[in-house]
Amino acid sequence: MKKILFFSVLLFSGMHVFALSPIPADKAGPFEMIQTGSWHQFPIYECRKSSGTAGSFWLIIKDKYGNQLHEERISQVSASPRFMFNMEELGTAVVVYEVYSDYGVLIQRSKLSL
Repeated sequence: MKKILFFSVLLFSGMHVFALSPIPADKAGPFEMIQTGSWHQFPIYECRKSSGTAGSFWLIIKDKYGNQLHEERISQVSASPRFMFNMEELGTAVVVYEVYSDYGVLIQRSKLSL
């Protein structure tokens, strides 16, 4: 009984530490956002992945307050997605894009100044 209690306390404290560990603000990865043009003064960005990157990923774009603006699944065979940001709504803001694996593991978090 004591071994089970000790194991459950150890497991809970390990999960608690893992859940509270901070994620770095900028975590480099295989994806990059490149400005490819503009349309009516709205910048258009393209999310490109390196050639060695295989598999499916989730791309989530958030504003500086953490509000989710867009979510999209990127597969290996799909083209690089393009995004147009409405500067009238965002202003001169910072946008954060995060890339997750299909298993929910954070691969990359980067800031993009508009």
